[in-house]
Amino acid sequence: NRSPGPVHLIPNCTAIIFFIPEYIPDIMQDRLMDEIRTLLLEQAGDSLVSLYVIGSYLTGGMTEHSDIDLVGIMKSDFDFSSEPDLNRLLNEKIRPANKIDVGTMNYEAFFGEEPRGSILEHITLPVFINFLKKARLVCGEKLDLDGFPVKPASLREELEYHIGVFDECKDLFRDSDMIGKDFTFRDFVKTVLHIARIELALVRGSEPGGTYSRES
Repeated sequence: NRSPGPVHLIPNCTAIIFFIPEYIPDIMQDRLMDEIRTLLLEQAGDSLVSLYVIGSYLTGGMTEHSDIDLVGIMKSDFDFSSEPDLNRLLNEKIRPANKIDVGTMNYEAFFGEEPRGSILEHITLPVFINFLKKARLVCGEKLDLDGFPVKPASLREELEYHIGVFDECKDLFRDSDMIGKDFTFRDFVKTVLHIARIELALVRGSEPGGTYSRES
């Protein structure tokens, strides 16, 4: 249903200047999400409150190097230490073209309890709530993300968080195109673009719109 982004080529040059999104047909997305949902429910059972898909799989910016990023909102009785085993099982059983990566967090964190799971090791919950607002619900309860005691970050708070990420990472990418196992230079560029979008929204007095998948 979607057409690829524009291709910009320099004559007699093999380099493509802009990234061309690779879209997965909606029917393939639905089939894959059905498989993930079924297997995850088998493993997590009633501990799973909500499952959301986020990132480039949702926005249409998938490449051969992209992960299929999902967020599992779990009750506190879930064994959060089992997350690596859960991801290993999902990838072994489903064998998708792209790696499935389910990050988890505890539902009770929305009520001010201590965060658990991998998601909130790297991002504050108020900022992450803003990401969840743009996510697609795969299964479970559709959360009222404005109705919890922990509130979404303001645009300025979100801007300060992303500037912090930029300041922390900018020198590390001088010597490498990867930080840790997951944070690539392309992700760093997305952070810069997101900072620009938030700053523009602050100037205009509006919410940042669109996605950065077509800009990177």
